[in-house]
Amino acid sequence: METTSVLPRGYVFAPTDSELLGYFLFSKIQNPTVQFEEIQDPNNIYEYVQDILTSLYERNSRANEWYFFSRVNKKHANGSRLSRSIAGQKGFWRASTGEKKVRGCNGQLLGKRTSLNYYEGKNSKTDWIMQEYILAPPQDHRTPNKVRN
Repeated sequence: METTSVLPRGYVFAPTDSELLGYFLFSKIQNPTVQFEEIQDPNNIYEYVQDILTSLYERNSRANEWYFFSRVNKKHANGSRLSRSIAGQKGFWRASTGEKKVRGCNGQLLGKRTSLNYYEGKNSKTDWIMQEYILAPPQDHRTPNKVRN
């Protein structure tokens, strides 16, 4: 397993949305074995309540920010809605904003970002906030044909 650090000594890991999608997530999708020192890789982030998750992965980086790769779970096998419930029904993540399109420097759509708030129990909102990034599906690179008479 290859581990890559992107930071020289003395620098803080503070990637932009387009860097998170266009470099880190894209690299992870292309090569699942690649590891970045600054981004943790639990099997499934939704298996952990927040206090346990942060105690397992707490680092000497920015005080209250952690970065994780995780797979998304679908509510239903054939559906498109995502399940953001924590294992054991101890809580759930609820979208607090709409999806924001993330574009690269050339204007190309890289993916989307959604802000989520964590709720314990049924409706008890906490101070936990997560930014979820999802890579855009690959574009169809076929060119349209134009026929003239």
